[in-house]
Amino acid sequence: MGPQVDVRGAGGGGGGAAPPPRLVVGIGASAGGLQPLFELFGAATVDAGVAYVVVTHHGAASELPVLLARHTHLPVVAAVDGDVVHPDRVYVATTPGHLVLEGGVLHVMPTEGFGHRQLPIDRFLVSLARDQGRRAAGVVLSGGGTDGTLGLRAIKAELGLTLAQAPATCEHLSMPRSAIDSGCVDRVDAPAQLAAAVAAHAAVLGDVELPDREADDGVAEHLGRILAMLRAQVGHDFGGYKASTVVRRVQRRMALHQHARVDPYVELLRDDPEEVRRLFHDLLIGVTSFFRDPGAFEALKREALIPMLRDRARGAAVRCWIPACATGEEAYTIAMVMAEALQEVERAVEIQMFATDIDARAIAIARAGHYPDGIAADVSRERLERFFAIDDGGYRVRSELRDMLVFSEHDVIADPPFSKLDLLSCRNFLIYLEAATQRRVLPLFHYALRPGGVLLLGSAESIGAFGEQFEPLDRSHNLYRRLDTPVKRWQQPFVPAGDAVVRAFVQPTRVGTVDVAERVLLDAVVPPSVIVDGRGEVQHVHGRVEPFLQVAPGEPSLNIFHMARPELRNGLAVALRQAAGHDELVQRDGLHVDGDGGPIGVALQVRRAVRPSDGAEIFVIVFERRAPPSSPASAPAPEPEPEALQGLSAELHATRDTLQSTIEQYETTLEELRASNEELQSTNEELRSINEELETSKEEQQSMNEELQTLNAELKDKIVELSRAHDDMRNLLNSTEVATLFLDGELRIQRFTRETTRVANLIQADIGRPIGDLSNKLEYEQLEDDAREVLRTLVFKQVVVRSQDGAWLQVRIMPYRTSDDRISGVVITFFDVTRFHELELALDDERAAWVAAVEASPDADALVDPHGRAVAASAGFWTAVGASAGEPRARSLGLLGPAWAAPDVLAALEAPDGATARLTFATPPGPGRLVTFSVGAGPERRILLRVRPAPAG
Repeated sequence: MGPQVDVRGAGGGGGGAAPPPRLVVGIGASAGGLQPLFELFGAATVDAGVAYVVVTHHGAASELPVLLARHTHLPVVAAVDGDVVHPDRVYVATTPGHLVLEGGVLHVMPTEGFGHRQLPIDRFLVSLARDQGRRAAGVVLSGGGTDGTLGLRAIKAELGLTLAQAPATCEHLSMPRSAIDSGCVDRVDAPAQLAAAVAAHAAVLGDVELPDREADDGVAEHLGRILAMLRAQVGHDFGGYKASTVVRRVQRRMALHQHARVDPYVELLRDDPEEVRRLFHDLLIGVTSFFRDPGAFEALKREALIPMLRDRARGAAVRCWIPACATGEEAYTIAMVMAEALQEVERAVEIQMFATDIDARAIAIARAGHYPDGIAADVSRERLERFFAIDDGGYRVRSELRDMLVFSEHDVIADPPFSKLDLLSCRNFLIYLEAATQRRVLPLFHYALRPGGVLLLGSAESIGAFGEQFEPLDRSHNLYRRLDTPVKRWQQPFVPAGDAVVRAFVQPTRVGTVDVAERVLLDAVVPPSVIVDGRGEVQHVHGRVEPFLQVAPGEPSLNIFHMARPELRNGLAVALRQAAGHDELVQRDGLHVDGDGGPIGVALQVRRAVRPSDGAEIFVIVFERRAPPSSPASAPAPEPEPEALQGLSAELHATRDTLQSTIEQYETTLEELRASNEELQSTNEELRSINEELETSKEEQQSMNEELQTLNAELKDKIVELSRAHDDMRNLLNSTEVATLFLDGELRIQRFTRETTRVANLIQADIGRPIGDLSNKLEYEQLEDDAREVLRTLVFKQVVVRSQDGAWLQVRIMPYRTSDDRISGVVITFFDVTRFHELELALDDERAAWVAAVEASPDADALVDPHGRAVAASAGFWTAVGASAGEPRARSLGLLGPAWAAPDVLAALEAPDGATARLTFATPPGPGRLVTFSVGAGPERRILLRVRPAPAG
């Protein structure tokens, strides 16, 4: 099957409606390095239901469709505006503008409006993530810069597949290295293997699902095991997250491993602890960007920060907390808004900002403060110039902004909150939590904020039932002010949030026939009743209890004594006391309540039981209607006396029992109060002692606080000095233009100068990586071995090696010695000695030419050095001086005879460059010989001797 290419565009696919692709793959690559694309599409599977869209980081690539078509059996088309994406086809961006995907249709958008740094790969991948969700995949191949990193992050946030080319196979590794270091890549491999991974993912994608509770009663057990393994290994409980959030991310991990059912994936988690950590990172909500929802930050600045800073005294502190900060974009956004507000109000205020997250890897990225080029789409040019510096193909946060923030690991749900805050920003985190967990978190936020403090939530979040604790500052942007109103008890959750996900699956959703029958029988046979615990809190209500119980005015309460009608409270209290600790049935007759049609007779039955789960006492209270007590006015005149007396007697008997019970209760209470009084007196004395200790501790703490403030000031000065020294050292090293590489004791990269990037493929993210993992441009395979030898022997090593571009470098490896005389690594320097090497080669060639010319001379010629040693000589020379052919040729002239050691000869050998001398002296075998000395010039002084017979006379 020959290559198929249509450079005119797909034109919407032509023909009838085709099924949508199972997977849409966005591929970002360098327009100059096409080999990875050839390898990927050469291994791409036909009829896999996958659509491919290729975008290069230089935008248009008009010849690329023709070139790709030669390496794949898939049809290759040039993408044009309006193309409907069809499966098993390759679309290539070939025209100027940004390619985006909306509703399964490709559109070419103008480059204006997407920041001043044009990043077409990020632009397309972000649109792909929004349009296709979990059916999106992103691939970043060899290329320079950081284009594609933000796009892969967006795809992973939508539960799609993210892939990157292995740096070892890249000609230009900046793009894949940036994506890998961001932590958003699922698989790193060679291009051909990435094509196989795409096909496998597409094949299983539609079949992967977690069975719901109707389809599989055992899924709760599986999910519980997954959560238990996460708690055991990573120490964090995801039980408070919404069930749908956990399920979708488990489904994603299952799809990556081609598991269509949950059982084998659970076994994988049990056998592979590393997969547990990968699932943990997938469960973390890393969807973030700079100035996400710009209007909210403008409202924060206008409605909260500027008024807050204007009212704050000079030198006072403003405390802020940004929980769930992920990789720090939102934290730095608020810091920028805070800095602008400070500039506007012109007030010297100390800013203390804390940004926290449970993901240590995300916190490390936030601390580094280095972000890819793609942030230019969200941050204005003015803010980029003020708060960022261009560094290593991206942007690094300036110290003005970085010094405002402290990043640390913290679990919002499990760890104690920060306190006395003026601002708390928790955006787009609560939406992933169960309602019960939100009811735990919001009171924590209320506690953490000082009265008047500001709470900023995400666009899809709200304060729910806590409207009395917060008042809106800007309701449209979920900006609230904390009121000095205590959180009510009933607003707290009744069950731990840790089992929320499991409970969501365990709760039955179907009611069987037996359940319906039991309910009908209970309603028909059992009178109205309630179940209460030992404190009188109602646990369950059966039947209509309205005549006997009522909701009391004021704060809602489920206590039986608050809900009971006043006429029943005494009898109910007596019955519960009599039933406590006994298994006998307690009955109270002769009670009544006032109804709309007159009094209603009531009989109480109370029976004690023990709750199996914790052994606590519970009580079942049954209300039975009786005949209403007779009214004297309604009875016939002649006959009321016996019945009235009987009713009065029963009432009197009940009153006596109540009075006796009250007396006993009073006596018991009095004894308890006496004992409590004694305990309180003892406790009071202890509290006084503790108070004195606290006063002492307070003084010590104040003293310690002063010391810490002093130490903090000193540390700030030290940090400034260290930063200045670091800058001086970096500028010094860079100014020498000597490539220098610092390695630690494990040969991991610690630091390198700017010139080193010309020798090896190094970027800032490579710090901490072993030197053996990096590719360099030297023909020096034993670099790592030599470094280990220097570290072992402490003897420096120096070699001259050739680089791939033809240059010659002198590599010097020396031990790194600390100030306390410890060896903690090695220092490798690379000196460019190309000129010296070329000069040496030229000298060698020239020397060889001289030697060959002298040795081939028909005359008696010799070439000697300034020390009188023969370097080369013709056969005639050795004959003229009487030396045999078998004697060493490189010998001193002084050995040829006394005449050669005469002062005149030595003076001729030491003559300046360009000098000549003619000396006549006797040399064997002839009496008189004329010797001509010609001294050459240059770095190597060569002296040419020519021996002739002396002229007659």
